[in-house]
Amino acid sequence: MAEDPHGRLDVAPPPPAAVTAIESLLAEDELRFDDEGPGAARVRTHELGCDLVLDATWQEHSTSSSKSGGSRSWTVRRTFVFLHRPLLSFPEFELLPRGSFGDRLFAGLSGLLGVPTLEIDGHPAFSKRCTIVTANGGSVRALLSREALDALA
Repeated sequence: MAEDPHGRLDVAPPPPAAVTAIESLLAEDELRFDDEGPGAARVRTHELGCDLVLDATWQEHSTSSSKSGGSRSWTVRRTFVFLHRPLLSFPEFELLPRGSFGDRLFAGLSGLLGVPTLEIDGHPAFSKRCTIVTANGGSVRALLSREALDALA
């Protein structure tokens, strides 16, 4: 394993159990991970599981419902921070940067679909930068300490 210059995470392939968990969460079984360069997986293993920062790439496809019946495919590339804790249960939530394409798209659809978001009172810097999407507001509040919010803001 190559040492991370910040001394926090090692450059290494993601553990198979973590890859399986990510594939399950994304409902995607053809993920590719960078092996080298700035997107190479960075791993910290500990007694609870492992922490990962990695770039994943996969193909998505759509089929047109029009008469032409065309289809198209495209490559999706995302960077993930994944806290693999096989024996623990975390609340499910997404953290979107405000002003991003995903946030703008989400804002337009969330009102129509009734998707719940969470506002963090008493932390305006965080609220200006991020939107939290979750149906488990109380659990997410308990998870995100003041220190975690400060780090994310």
